[in-house]
Amino acid sequence: IEYKRCSADSDCGSNARCSNNMCDCNTNFVTSRIDPNIIECLEVVSNFGGTCDMDIQCKVKFGANAECKKVFSSTKSGKCGCQKNTHFQDGLCYESVRIGGHCSVSDNCISLSNVSTYCYESKCVCAPNYESNIDGTDCIPIKNIGDVGSQCFSNATCNAHHSICLSSICHCKEGYVINQNRTRCIIVADQLGYACEEDIQCSTLLHNTFCDPLVQGCQCTNSSRQLDNLCWTTSKLGETCTHWWECDISGSICSNKTCLCDKGYKMNTLKTSCIGMASGRIVRYSPYLTFVLPLYLLVTIIMPLPLL
Repeated sequence: IEYKRCSADSDCGSNARCSNNMCDCNTNFVTSRIDPNIIECLEVVSNFGGTCDMDIQCKVKFGANAECKKVFSSTKSGKCGCQKNTHFQDGLCYESVRIGGHCSVSDNCISLSNVSTYCYESKCVCAPNYESNIDGTDCIPIKNIGDVGSQCFSNATCNAHHSICLSSICHCKEGYVINQNRTRCIIVADQLGYACEEDIQCSTLLHNTFCDPLVQGCQCTNSSRQLDNLCWTTSKLGETCTHWWECDISGSICSNKTCLCDKGYKMNTLKTSCIGMASGRIVRYSPYLTFVLPLYLLVTIIMPLPLL
């Protein structure tokens, strides 16, 4: 039909009518513009897979992602279908989104086995009791439903005490941490001596600590020292340090970020203790015992007695 003013339907072409003094297509027909002044009225295809000539005949009923698919580009007619990377769902063509991908509505989400999928917080997720496979193309049953680390849809689907559903995964609540078997959420210790079952309870917030099975409480590790309710890593002679209390050997100091023997003392050959000279006496320091011996007694001990 020619895009023009009219006074009666007879003024317009085939499948058109006069509406408000302008030619327009009849109901169930859609306009396809041939040139700026001439339009063609094409019948809207109502059945998916029905015969069509132009994409617009399919888009009216099946959405913007529909098209008129033609076996050969030279043929005039084709059949209404969905564009590449889209699928037909509930009467419309939707963009196809894998599990974990960004979505607008649940109809975007697809799975190979047709397990129900949902658009949750703009991300495609599997139905409760299912989780995504590696490539996000299908939903598979969860082996340990409700465990920490498994997929969830709401807090009710997380079985472990003190766990919540966060970003579609069961996590421990703030202040709790997953146990070694990944079956329970156990409380995090915030001070030395706090009752514990596993090391992770202590080390999460308290550095250089472990759960001592003898006292069932958080304690400093053997390589650290307690100071002001904290456990500081200790250093041997020649190792790096930041503070004086990090140097574990008696008689040593932190100098130039290295544990060294203090002024007037000398490191032994094994680098395990500091030996000092003071007021005619030799002072031996070790991490275990400190000996203060008069010089004449030390000489007596060192010099062997003559044989009779």
